[in-house]
Order: sequence, then structure tokens, then C-alpha cells
Amino acid sequence: MNGILANTKYYLLAILNWSILMLFLVSVAIFITLNLTPIMVSVSQQTIIHVTQQQIIADYWRLMHFLQLPWIDSLHFNFVPLSSTGKQHFNDVRNLILFNEAVLVVTGVISLRVLRHKKKKQQLWQLLLPSRTILTVVPVFCALLAINFNSAFIKFHQLMFRNQDWVFNPNTDPIINILNETFFIQSFLLFVILLETELLMIYWLSVHQSTISE
Repeated sequence: MNGILANTKYYLLAILNWSILMLFLVSVAIFITLNLTPIMVSVSQQTIIHVTQQQIIADYWRLMHFLQLPWIDSLHFNFVPLSSTGKQHFNDVRNLILFNEAVLVVTGVISLRVLRHKKKKQQLWQLLLPSRTILTVVPVFCALLAINFNSAFIKFHQLMFRNQDWVFNPNTDPIINILNETFFIQSFLLFVILLETELLMIYWLSVHQSTISE
């Protein structure tokens, strides 16, 4: 009985540690993707009438600061028109992003301690199977989402937001011309690439240590 309880505890702890590590990797990928989007905006061919590219980029940086810096009280664009519902939606998005950054910090502290412990105990090999499995599952799952990205995008917003403020009117919130479907597809692909890269790093560390220990 004690052996069964010990094994159960071991597997539950392993699942918990891996879940926390995955949350960390996902939150890091989201964070990096978000902070690379200004590059995508700067090279975008989409335009807003009576607003220059430099002005669009300047207001987009204001949006980035508002979304990620909790001490900024309100969002204000200097050049691109923004309605009250547009501001409310970005405020809702801000709540999700700040939550993601809190998850990043908390899971990051735990994950780094777990990885350091496993490396010291020569136990990184335990991450081989889950990392290899997720490396395969992520592209398959993302490919299924990409088949009908627009439908998945709409369902995601319906799930995450309690209102319809995310349905922007190009006449009152022309920023939607920049943050269009192409922008989000590119962001999604970037997120997937980053997540797969992180998983490859975990897998490589696991293989490297298991090879040394043999």
C-alpha cells in the first residue's frame, strides 16, 4: 500500500511540475509574441486614412505600454481614432495580458527551481517523454485550428470576453484595419514557433543530460 501511495504521489507531482512548466512556456511565448507585434505593425502594408505610418506605430506603442504596464491608468491615442467600446475592449485585453504576466512570473520561479533541482539530481531525462509528446501534439492541434482560423478566432473571443466590444467598427475604430485577420494569423504562427522552440530546448536539455549520464 505504501508503495502504491508513493508511486501515486510521484506521478501526481510529476504531472503538476510539467503542468506548471507548460504554463510557463506558454506565458513566455505569449509575452514574446506580444512584444514582437510592433515589428509586424511597422512592416504592415495596411493604412489608415489621414494617419501616417509613423503615427500608427506611435499609437501602437501607446497601446503596448497600456496593455503591459499596470501603472498606466488609461489608454489614449494621439492620432488614430478610438471609440469608448474600443477602449473598453483593450482594457479587457489588458486584464488578460497582466494575468498572463503574473502567471509568467509565478510559474517561472517554480519552473526554474524544478529544472535546477532535476539537473542537480540528474533527473532531466524525466522530461523526455512529455516534451517529445507535446512537441508533436502542438503542431497538430494548431494545424486543426488554422484550417478554420476565423471560426476559432470568433469562438475564442466569445469565450474570453463577456461583451461584443471586440467587434470593431472600422469607421469608429480604424485600428482594426491594422489588427486584421492577417495580423492575428501571423501572431498565432509566431506564438507556435516560439512555443515549439521552447519545447525543443527542454527536449535538448533532457537528451543532453541523459546522454551524459549513460
